[in-house]
Amino acid sequence: MVQTRNAIERTLLALMLLGIGLFVAAIYVAYHSLREEGALKDIDTAQSAIVSELAAFSKIQREIGYTRFIHNFKNGVLRRDEGKLRLAQKNLESALAALDDLVALNPGLKLHTEQLRQTLDLYHSNAYFAIRLISSGIPTDEVDRAVKIDDGPAAADLKALFEAIYRERLALQEKLQALVEDRRHHAEFDVVKAGAMLLFAVALGWLLLAMRLRVKALHAAQDGLARIEAKFATHEDGAPAPGGFENMPFRNVEDRIGQLTARIEAQQRELLTHADGLSTANEELERFAYVASHDLQEPLRKIQSNIDLIGLREGAADDPDLTARLDRIARAAGQMRQLIRDLLEYSRRGSRPMNKGRIELHALIEDCAALAQENLDTVDGRITIEFIPPLSEIDGDPSMLSQVFANLFENAQKYARAGYPPDITVRGIADPDGVTITVTDNGIGFDEKYAGEIFKPFVRLHRRGERGGSGVGLSIVKRIIERHGGTITARGVPDRGAEFTIHLPPATERPEEMPVEEEGRLHAEAV
Repeated sequence: MVQTRNAIERTLLALMLLGIGLFVAAIYVAYHSLREEGALKDIDTAQSAIVSELAAFSKIQREIGYTRFIHNFKNGVLRRDEGKLRLAQKNLESALAALDDLVALNPGLKLHTEQLRQTLDLYHSNAYFAIRLISSGIPTDEVDRAVKIDDGPAAADLKALFEAIYRERLALQEKLQALVEDRRHHAEFDVVKAGAMLLFAVALGWLLLAMRLRVKALHAAQDGLARIEAKFATHEDGAPAPGGFENMPFRNVEDRIGQLTARIEAQQRELLTHADGLSTANEELERFAYVASHDLQEPLRKIQSNIDLIGLREGAADDPDLTARLDRIARAAGQMRQLIRDLLEYSRRGSRPMNKGRIELHALIEDCAALAQENLDTVDGRITIEFIPPLSEIDGDPSMLSQVFANLFENAQKYARAGYPPDITVRGIADPDGVTITVTDNGIGFDEKYAGEIFKPFVRLHRRGERGGSGVGLSIVKRIIERHGGTITARGVPDRGAEFTIHLPPATERPEEMPVEEEGRLHAEAV
């Protein structure tokens, strides 16, 4: 818990540092973005101003050029047309208005426009004077000499004004070029910034996930500690503690965990001691079962021998009552011997070492079916085998698994319905989780509520005299399947038949072959 708490504190510190780093990076990026946005706005405003300035300049140039003012003024003088002269005045007034607009757009151009303004005012005065002279009847030649206009000063003033505007345009272009270069320089750095911020974000997400896992681990530790405390926290007299951790004789969490751990380890050692004792007891019980079965069979053999001797005595065959009694005694002795053998087999299948190897299950089932078919032929029975697809290999003990299917086939024949030949179907399906085999018959079946009872030793659903057997066969089947890591279940319908479903795990790594000496030793130990 201390390590978890320290890890959480370190994670919180790292989160705080990363948060500060992300905050600074965000401020830096925002500052540069605002700075670039301001510069772009300034350039855009300046470009718009220059476009407007050039438009105003073009208007001035057009109004005082040869197509308008000069043309109207000269035609007005030569043709003595006052209308043309007044139109020339309007051209000059329009040019002056455009000049005012130009100064309003860029006050810095005012000095460059003063001389042009004076020239245009002079042209305007000349146009007015020409109108008065023409109205007074002055001859055309004299009017022309009196108001002759020299367009050289206007051209020079326009050139100076244009050069001033062009210089501003060049300055704007240089400023834009500098911004583009700065943007290109920062674009290379933006990749680094983006990478760093992405790295920060990934690290922050990882730390948040780590924090979440640490907190979950801490909560789980607290819950586990609470459960341990509820189970193991007792006073020295053995009585349970009345409260939670606060009522225990120690306060520090680490000390409490240490004391509880010591108690758990003590109980684990006690459990191991009990497990060793149980193992020893099981071994002694198995030896006892073997010896007891051997000792129990010896008197039965003597009983059987004496019955045979009594039956051979002179006159015994003429006494029907004696013969019937001897037959009953012989059958009872035989049933007792079979029960002892089944009990010994059941004990062996739970303790005998398994001689596991790689098994082709479909071949093993076919061999068992061939052996069982010999008995089924006497009652016109049959076994049908269906594999979809051919069953994969499994790891197991061939003799044990052979006994499984032999018992199931024998069970199907034993519990066949009267008048119906046994019809047994074996289906196998292989999948990645293992192998599933179903053994179905058409026998007397059983009630579904007894599906779990039929695998218990000595449980019989019919009276002993009705069907043979000791009630151990299916118990042996279940024990063998479970020792192979599998499961077996049963389903039945009265007078319709029964179905047994076996699932076995797939084969793992191929086991090493057992030496002949080791196999013989294991077999000797089992016997």
